[in-house]
Amino acid sequence: MHSILVVRGLRAACGALAVGGALLAAGCGTEAGGSASSDAEPAVPPEISSQLVVIERMLNGGVVDATASESVYSDAARIHLTGRLAYGSREDFVAETTRRRSSEKIEFGETDVVTMRPDRMRTVTEMTVIRGEDRSNERISHEWVRLGDRWIASEQSYPDWTPLVGEWTRTGDGGETIALRLQPNGQFQRRLRDSAIVTHAGTYLVMGDSMTVVPDAIGVGGTGGGAFDLSHRFEFDGSLRLDAAAASSADAQVFEGVWRRRRLVD
Repeated sequence: MHSILVVRGLRAACGALAVGGALLAAGCGTEAGGSASSDAEPAVPPEISSQLVVIERMLNGGVVDATASESVYSDAARIHLTGRLAYGSREDFVAETTRRRSSEKIEFGETDVVTMRPDRMRTVTEMTVIRGEDRSNERISHEWVRLGDRWIASEQSYPDWTPLVGEWTRTGDGGETIALRLQPNGQFQRRLRDSAIVTHAGTYLVMGDSMTVVPDAIGVGGTGGGAFDLSHRFEFDGSLRLDAAAASSADAQVFEGVWRRRRLVD
């Protein structure tokens, strides 16, 4: 059974724009196709809700063939790939979602229309990510364009993600591949790349170029008990370098080094 998608419309978005400037507020009312009256709600194409149901199924690893994906995404769609910073193509998205792990489930909730024009629309949908007993709330955003008599998505992104969200890998001292997964809900896991054994887990908070890490006492070598800071910077080759800003924790060194984004296809 699929989630019910409720579209609340433009009223909240227009009110927010009115605070920033009367010109934008007036434009919002015009784009909605009517007056800026507080009683006016734009008519949301039912096809948008239907397309979101298909996208939700794809994000949950449902097998979707090329024909189905072509009915949802435009040829040049930019799609923010789950668990990655980079945007990919429609083919990349299908390849990733058809091999998704069964430990995670995604449920779409209410959808807001942020902007609406005759040939273009932007929506933001509340999204619940379920990993075992853990539930986190995120948002997923779509840019829609009108193609003939139907709407298709030209871009898909996650507005709550920081550039650090995703899975990073590096080589350990013994030649093993270590994976560091930074989740959008502020949780992290560190494990051997092809192993289910988690060596470290906990929470992280990003502020500017510093990340505060609070590891739990878990797994091999995880001492837990106390926060410490890491500085981070992106290299030109797309890698991420983590350095301990405070070396007082015995866990600090397990994060240091150059990490690279996980390949799309293993």
